[in-house]
Amino acid sequence: MKHEPVIVFGMHRSGTTLLVRLLEKFGFFMGHDQDPNAEARFFMRLNHAMLKFAGARWDQPDAFLQLLKDEALCEKLSEWLSSRLAGPDTRLYLNRMGWLRWRDVRNYPYPCGWKDPRNTLTLPIWMRLFPGARLIHIVRHGVDVAASLRVREQQLRKETLTHFPNHGTWRLTSPLCLEMEGGFRLWERYVEAGMDAIAVLPERQCLQLRYEDLLIAPEEQLERLRLFLDVETMPNIFGISMNASRAYAFRHDPELQTFTERIHSPWLARFYPDAP
Repeated sequence: MKHEPVIVFGMHRSGTTLLVRLLEKFGFFMGHDQDPNAEARFFMRLNHAMLKFAGARWDQPDAFLQLLKDEALCEKLSEWLSSRLAGPDTRLYLNRMGWLRWRDVRNYPYPCGWKDPRNTLTLPIWMRLFPGARLIHIVRHGVDVAASLRVREQQLRKETLTHFPNHGTWRLTSPLCLEMEGGFRLWERYVEAGMDAIAVLPERQCLQLRYEDLLIAPEEQLERLRLFLDVETMPNIFGISMNASRAYAFRHDPELQTFTERIHSPWLARFYPDAP
């Protein structure tokens, strides 16, 4: 790529979709074929394949994180990814005309990138192919993440109990996240994996944002984003919801407040020492 890509990562339900919409306002191409969560399906499928190769899933990442310690396997994965970046499936990212013109994602000549929460796990492999990539890591308070995951899984569970087996598939994406404890510990695992991945990189290569700061002080955080992206003017973000009431939502729920008081997490202490 003539422009090194921007890779967005962070735990599921942490504001990565909001970041994609903001990046698009800044003029970055984030993929032709996106799913409802603004994830470029091309890169999403590659991340899924990498985790599956190790016998891992998005909510069971340990097998893949163990694989990252094997240099030979990592090199094989990066070689495979390199071939896929030049394959016909890149039409999902570039669209058909873009593929006919550039043939390889790395030939795309304009500012671009992609997001997928699983980038948090697979980032060390991607950095082998894009060593100059700019990285944006977004973190959201782990209790709100776990609560959001639980709501999603409970809704899927309800639908499954109503319709299964007529749909032919089990609808839950993560039974682990039906419980607050499971979702929160998964949040910790993602934060740890993300921090490990960027610890070996130059500090200037990664911008870290808190979801809550983006909602509460958008002008300040958007300026940080603008400077990091090296964009001259601030875009018009009309139409993008920046609802400050979504920040620290757990404060308004007695159950979640009790859960917050009970848990002890070094990652909460690190990212939210001033959290209300």
